[in-house]
Amino acid sequence: MTHVLVVGGGVGGLLTVQALLDRADDLASGRADDLAECWADDLVHDLRDDPADGREDGGLEARVHDGAGHGADGGAHGSGAASRAAGPRVPLTVTVAVLKPGSLTASRSGGLAMRYASTDPRADGWATRSAVLATALARRHAHVRTHVRTRSAVVVSRRGPVTGLAGTAVDPAGLGLSRHSDALLVDPSPQWDTCALLPRWAAALAADPRVRTVGLPAPLRSTADLLALHDRHGADVTVACLGLGAHVLGDTRLSGRLGVLLRGPLPEGTVHERAAVVDDDDTLRPRYTVPHRSGPQPDAHPGADQHGDLQPADDHLHVGGTYLPVDDPADWDDVRRLADRATAEVPALLADAADRFPALAGWRPDAAPWWHLRPVRDTVALGRVDPGLVGGRDVVVSHGWGGSGWTIGPAVAEETARSLLPGPATHGSVRDDADDPLATYGWWRP
Repeated sequence: MTHVLVVGGGVGGLLTVQALLDRADDLASGRADDLAECWADDLVHDLRDDPADGREDGGLEARVHDGAGHGADGGAHGSGAASRAAGPRVPLTVTVAVLKPGSLTASRSGGLAMRYASTDPRADGWATRSAVLATALARRHAHVRTHVRTRSAVVVSRRGPVTGLAGTAVDPAGLGLSRHSDALLVDPSPQWDTCALLPRWAAALAADPRVRTVGLPAPLRSTADLLALHDRHGADVTVACLGLGAHVLGDTRLSGRLGVLLRGPLPEGTVHERAAVVDDDDTLRPRYTVPHRSGPQPDAHPGADQHGDLQPADDHLHVGGTYLPVDDPADWDDVRRLADRATAEVPALLADAADRFPALAGWRPDAAPWWHLRPVRDTVALGRVDPGLVGGRDVVVSHGWGGSGWTIGPAVAEETARSLLPGPATHGSVRDDADDPLATYGWWRP
C-alpha cells in the first residue's frame, strides 16, 4: 500500500490527486500505455458529432479555411470506457491536506490553454501532452466534463512560431489582429469553468474511497510544519503543491505576478465574439480575450458572493493579462494594496489590448477588475527534496506553474504520478518510466 499525502487544494493539488488515482486505475487495467489518447480522441469525436455537447459556438475553421470544416474526420474509436476493463486495484491511499476543506485557493480563476510564460525548456512538451490529458480528463470524469466548454482558440505571438500546441497556421490579419508574427488556430480547444469545476472536483475526489481530506489548523509557516504533517499522517511520500506558499520551504526563486481580468460587453461581429484569443510578446506578458455566452448558472461555490461567477447569465467578454512583479512575500497577503494596484493597471491594460486587438478600441469594462497572483518561477520546481535535508523522508515539490495550470498542469501531475507509481511507460509522455522525471532539489530551509 502506497500512502501519498498531497498538501494543497488548488489546481496543482487536485490535478495531482486525480493523476495518482487515474494512474493506479490504468495500471490495474493493463492499458496504461495508451488510455489518455483513447479518452481524448473519444471526446473530440463526440464533440464533432454533436456540436451542442458542451460547445458554446461553432468553430472558426470553416470561416478561416473556406468551409473546410473541422479538419480530421471522426471515426468510431470505441477505445474509451470499453478499454478500462475491471482489474485488481493498485494499492493506494491519498490524504489531501487543505487549509479549509471546501475552499480552494484558485476559485477565482478560469482555465484556457495558452503558451507558457517561462523559459523552462520542458514547457512545450508539457503543453502538448496536457492538451491530450485535459480532453481525456473531461471524457473520463463526468464531474470534469460538465464544466468544460469547447470553442475555437487563436493563439498569436510576437516572439516567433507558436509551439507547444497543436493547430493550424492562420493569417492573423485575416482575423483582424495586428502586428503579430505568427498565429495558430486550435479547434476544438477546451475552456475550463474553474469557479464551478474546482469545488465539484474536490467533492468527487473526496468521495473516492481511496481519498481522505483533512483540514490544516493554520497555513504552513515552515518546513517543520510540512514534515510534522508528513509524520502525523504516516505518509510514505508527501507532494507539496503550495504555489506561492512554497517560499516557506526555502525556494527563493519564487515570485508573484499580478494578473488582472476585466469583464465587459461582447464585441459582435469580431473574432473575439467567436473565439478565445491569446497573445504574448517578448516580455512573456500575456493578453487574452475569452467570450462567454449566456447559459445555465452553475451552482453557488465557495467565494461566489465575494468574487462573482465566471458564467453570469448574459453575453460578455473577459479581457485579461498583465504580469506585474510582486516579488516581496510580505506583499502577497496585502489584499488592499494589491486591489489598488490592479485598479491602477486598468488603463494600461485597455490601451495594450486595443493595440494588439484593434476591434477592442473603445471597449470598456462594466465591472470592477478581478485580480490574482500567479506563482512564477524561472523553471517549474518538480522533484524530490534531498532526503538528507528532510530526515530521510520522501518529499516531492510541484510549484512555480506561473498561472498556467491548465496549460502544463495535467502533464506535470502525470509525471509526478508516474514517478510515484512506476509501471509501463505512458505513450506520448515527456519521458519514459526508465528515466525518473523527478529531479533532486537541494534548496530547503531547515
